[in-house]
Amino acid sequence: MSRLWWIVLTLSLAVDVSYQAINVFYGCPVSRQLNMHNQLPSEAALNADLSSIAAQGPLFYSRRINFTPKTPKPETKPPLVVVLPLNSAVASDASGLAVMLSLARWAKDRAFLKPVRFVVREGNIPTAEENSAESILMIGTLGHFSTEENSQTYGSMFPNWFSRRADYVAFLSNEGARGLTNVAVGLFSAACSLSLACVKTTRPGLSLFPAFNQELNASVPTVLVTDTALYRPHATLNVKRLSEIIGGLEAVIEGIACGDMAPVG
Repeated sequence: MSRLWWIVLTLSLAVDVSYQAINVFYGCPVSRQLNMHNQLPSEAALNADLSSIAAQGPLFYSRRINFTPKTPKPETKPPLVVVLPLNSAVASDASGLAVMLSLARWAKDRAFLKPVRFVVREGNIPTAEENSAESILMIGTLGHFSTEENSQTYGSMFPNWFSRRADYVAFLSNEGARGLTNVAVGLFSAACSLSLACVKTTRPGLSLFPAFNQELNASVPTVLVTDTALYRPHATLNVKRLSEIIGGLEAVIEGIACGDMAPVG
């Protein structure tokens, strides 16, 4: 009986983990051509942003990013909130802020069909904008990569079938964001050639990155896009890949805010 119980438990864990499996790719659910081929920020521009952030301090720039782009109609629906939690486990260096600066420049004069708000906050306490959002796209550290074996670590005891190379972008979601995650990963993968990992993080004991769990808003569908730098101690910042990630995130925001894909479920 004991052996049967362990078999059943193992199978149930395997089914749940299979949903979280690293390197699962999704097809793009876009039903029309999106304007995804915008000019990516140059490496020189990103390096300049990173240097300026280091010199001026993150709060100097964060005040410039808190804004709402134009919408052709009055806001009648809850917004998509793009948020960067400064000084937290998910955003511990300047890379996420450089991404937000670039996204803010791109979005500032664009007119989205659905409300979009950009928010930078300190710590892990959600703002009023987040609590009233339809969905949240959270930006973490990004651009840290390594192709060396064992350059990727995890915060829980997981089997070795998960990738041990820090060469992917992780999409981490809370319990209510499965539909949002599918949409975001599909849009990102259509615009960016980087490897992706789709990970559901809410269940205790099954979290690959437990330090990030408290960052995900429990009451709003939330997807955190991150390189999991906290778990990549030997990875280095690759500015070329950081530029590609920004292009992918532009496609995600535009697809959700201007497309016909409803991120529900």
